[in-house]
Amino acid sequence: MKDLNAFAQQLAARMEQQLARSPQSLINSIEDADPEADSITTGPLDTLAQLTQQAEERAAVSGRFAPVDLVAFIGDDSIRQQTLSRLAPTCTIETVDGKLQWLLAQNYRNDTLKKLVSSDRLTTVLNEPLPATDLFGDMLRKVLKEGDKLPLVDRSSADLQAISAATDAISDTGLPQPDPAQIRNLLLKDTLLADYEILLKNQFVGREEELKKLELFVLQGSGSVGYSEWSGLGLTGVGGVGKSTLLAKFAEDAVARKLATLVLLDFDRPGIDPRDQYWLEMEMTRQVGLQYADLAEPLRQLRADWRQQRQSESVANPYQQSSKNQYFTESVEVSRGFRSIVSEMRQLIQQANLEKPHTVAQERPFLLVLDTFEEVMQLELAGRVLDWLSDIGNALRPIPLRVIFSGRLFDDDQTELGSWGVRDFIELTELDHKQAELLLHNLGVAKPMAKRLSYSDLFPRRPLEIRLLAKIATRESASSIDELEAEIRQGGPAAKNLFTGIVYKRLLQRIDNKDKVIRELAYPGLVLRYVTPALIEQVLVPALDLTLMDDPAVVLTKLASYSWLASRRASEDPQEVWHRRDLRRSVLQLILAQEPGKARRISELAVKFFADKPEKEWAEGIYHQLILMRDHQDGETFELADLKQAGPWIKLDLTDLPKPAQVLFRFATEGRVQSGDVDCLPNRYLAGAYQKTGRRLVNSREFTKALQLLRRGQGANIAYKLPNPTRPDLWEIDVLFATASWADLPDALDKTVVVPTDASLVNFANWLYPAVLVNPELRSPAETARRLADATQSEKAMDDVLTGSDATLVVSYLSVGLVLQQIIAPLTADSRRRIGQFIGQTEQQAVIRKSARLSHKLVLLSLLSDQPATSFSLAPSIVRINSAWLKRLAKAKSTGDRAVAVSLVQLTENALVTGLKGKQRTVRRLLRTIDALYKEREQWQQVTYQFADFQNADECLALFRGPDSDFRDPCRFALLEAYSDPESRRQLGALFSSILNLDLIDLVPEAFAESLAPDPEHGLESYVELVDRTWQLGELLRRAVIQRPQTPKLKLVLDAYERWDKAFRETVGSIYTTKN
Repeated sequence: MKDLNAFAQQLAARMEQQLARSPQSLINSIEDADPEADSITTGPLDTLAQLTQQAEERAAVSGRFAPVDLVAFIGDDSIRQQTLSRLAPTCTIETVDGKLQWLLAQNYRNDTLKKLVSSDRLTTVLNEPLPATDLFGDMLRKVLKEGDKLPLVDRSSADLQAISAATDAISDTGLPQPDPAQIRNLLLKDTLLADYEILLKNQFVGREEELKKLELFVLQGSGSVGYSEWSGLGLTGVGGVGKSTLLAKFAEDAVARKLATLVLLDFDRPGIDPRDQYWLEMEMTRQVGLQYADLAEPLRQLRADWRQQRQSESVANPYQQSSKNQYFTESVEVSRGFRSIVSEMRQLIQQANLEKPHTVAQERPFLLVLDTFEEVMQLELAGRVLDWLSDIGNALRPIPLRVIFSGRLFDDDQTELGSWGVRDFIELTELDHKQAELLLHNLGVAKPMAKRLSYSDLFPRRPLEIRLLAKIATRESASSIDELEAEIRQGGPAAKNLFTGIVYKRLLQRIDNKDKVIRELAYPGLVLRYVTPALIEQVLVPALDLTLMDDPAVVLTKLASYSWLASRRASEDPQEVWHRRDLRRSVLQLILAQEPGKARRISELAVKFFADKPEKEWAEGIYHQLILMRDHQDGETFELADLKQAGPWIKLDLTDLPKPAQVLFRFATEGRVQSGDVDCLPNRYLAGAYQKTGRRLVNSREFTKALQLLRRGQGANIAYKLPNPTRPDLWEIDVLFATASWADLPDALDKTVVVPTDASLVNFANWLYPAVLVNPELRSPAETARRLADATQSEKAMDDVLTGSDATLVVSYLSVGLVLQQIIAPLTADSRRRIGQFIGQTEQQAVIRKSARLSHKLVLLSLLSDQPATSFSLAPSIVRINSAWLKRLAKAKSTGDRAVAVSLVQLTENALVTGLKGKQRTVRRLLRTIDALYKEREQWQQVTYQFADFQNADECLALFRGPDSDFRDPCRFALLEAYSDPESRRQLGALFSSILNLDLIDLVPEAFAESLAPDPEHGLESYVELVDRTWQLGELLRRAVIQRPQTPKLKLVLDAYERWDKAFRETVGSIYTTKN
């Protein structure tokens, strides 16, 4: 007789092969294929049918099950096989953790359960021996047995989710079931608020005033931010003051009372990355789905669709993964044009509100809590996140967006948030005396002692310290409190600052006198993260001058018996006893302050002990070397590779380390440091960190911070050094150019753009640009011709560059640089031939040709070659955002499908009209509306305009001239210098309004100034872009120079722009001069 498990496997395989066939056909084919089928003696068909029905009934009250277990009640092995064969078509068959599992399909489950109810056999089946099942199956059986009487409170999240699934599974049967609304509410608290709810158990008192402020903020906004897409409030305070507990209480109330739609993003938790805004938005929709049951499934489907769309968009926008390419392509415009998942979520909410007005409240504000926001500040990503909030606020309109920034936010952090309009901060301090007394009493302290402790001026009244005081007060006599007060009084203010460590130390001192060695192992032995017999003998005994009366292994066992102090970890070596992390972290600073000599001796001996050990132990040695660092020069002996290798073992205790050690460790493991922490690195790594940090800031478009770093680099004599001359990173040139700090450029170019050792296109492009744009005299035409000839000698070398990461840089720099050079002196025939050769090779590079901006520059450059282009195409990033211009475009002669040309013009006109309609008609929204036209990118490429169809250069330039993206950043920073105060920025707003002549609400001078107030550097960016895309950047610069003639940067940028404009027009004009 065949083994039933093997048969089940065979059955699963055959089911997979024959899924397309009918159930009866499948059953017959499996039975017919069985080599022993003819020898099986079966009973009457009605008996087999009855057995199959019984098996199906057992499956209906189960989740996943092993098929062998399901038919265990059948004695004959052959009958079991036939029963499984009949049941197989009604089940989903899968492998879970390597084991074959079956699950009855939902429609069969419903039918079977209804039959059991109608025949009054459900209870009988539930009381029979049933197959082992999964958690869903266990909860299904409980729901079927207990119905709406099933207790739901105090269940785990996994149980609640299984009960919810079981309730859904029987929803069509008419059977009694638990309240789905109660399940959802419990699930909500157990998922959305799980990490916060634990803080509330006997630990929340007072804070009524703060709760009122939070509620008022959610209902009304801050009322002081002026023009903004969102309204912000800061919640700050030192560690242990109760920020998270206050948030937990308010979040619980907000969800229960439906004050707001709540989204919690804690940047201290794995996966919450401020750089990954796509994921943050996905997480927002997930949390919203927890709060609106009717939207949970539509939002889940929306996320699935969004993931699919994102994959297709990565093909449509080949530049979106490269921060460097965004300067040379229309990557930003393409990305901005795609739809927002938050916008679609808002539409679902609004639609649900129309259909079920009592289910979803459209007017309910969105409350976005950004917890541990100091992590974002430390990564220098605040500007990016705050800018993202504007997009989120715009996507949610008309639903108001409220944002709470919570964390240790002081001084510079508050100043930066304040510049974005976050002017209201709630700073949590100690509890008052009555609140502290109540909290102590809630924690088990007798009323007289609670009153004494709360009114003592020696003890901090932060919730964290109050909980520690409660531990002493509930375990020790009143004399212990007297001793603690005396110690703090004797130690002065410093002792109060180290209160947490002092309390833990006193707890340690309460260890029995017979375990004196244990006390010393813990204090100051807590310098070690864990202890072993060998560490006791070779490190702690000599470092602390201990005398052991017992074997080290016995001592270690005693240490582990104090479970509040140390423990063995199941995942670690049983020889290791680990100190509790929270206790160690609190006591370590006290040890370093009170016992610095002993602490240093322990770490020094630990370094020797762990040397030459396997990786895990070796990493402990690295950790103790880092603890010994006191200033940046102590890090000279560290190798970055060693720190990176040790990282996984020690990173959880990074905050134990002195600041120079933390900065060095982060640099080694993450390749980055904050720009303000570069000076904390040892000299040998200073230059490398300076280069990496500078490039990161430039790629993030944090030009002001990058310029500040450059100035510090100049002061430290590390600026303009090239650690890799063969492939220099010229971020310093980039930032000087972008910030219009052009007076510094000639000297910087002399120091960084050296004579290349190889005549590559990349080196030639960097030599030519931006020097020739800033000052044509810096590069002679003869030298340009010679370098061009050297750089284009090898077709293979050119092809390597054009298929590499620098391709877009080379195309952009050479196009601008060579067009500018030709107005100084005509290009030679050889140079024209080489330019034609270069352009010919770009024809093969699809990535380059997909960029309309690069294609536009290549067409212009081709006019200098021996093979000039005969036509050009347009794109959303190139068209002029102007109604009259669009009407002219509609009449222009074009090549290709005329219907497509007319359709594209109509789409653009419609987008312009849409962008100028409604209450939210802002500059950002108009740009986003126009950029949505990139979905028709392929159609834009199908329509071309022939140069020969224009009568003269002016007529051609009216359609071909295009925007000048190279000048946007210098123009922006020149304007910021010229218009530096609120009053002058209102004047600047009036200037923008008069030039654009568009009915946008943020072009009103007052609104313009308010929109710039939070962050002038980034706030002005969209305004300058819009002016450029109306082809009026030169007019803006000319009028600004008239208003501010004493601003050097403005005049420099205007002069350069006019040189470029002249070169552009003369290059196009050469076509018609030749033709005439």
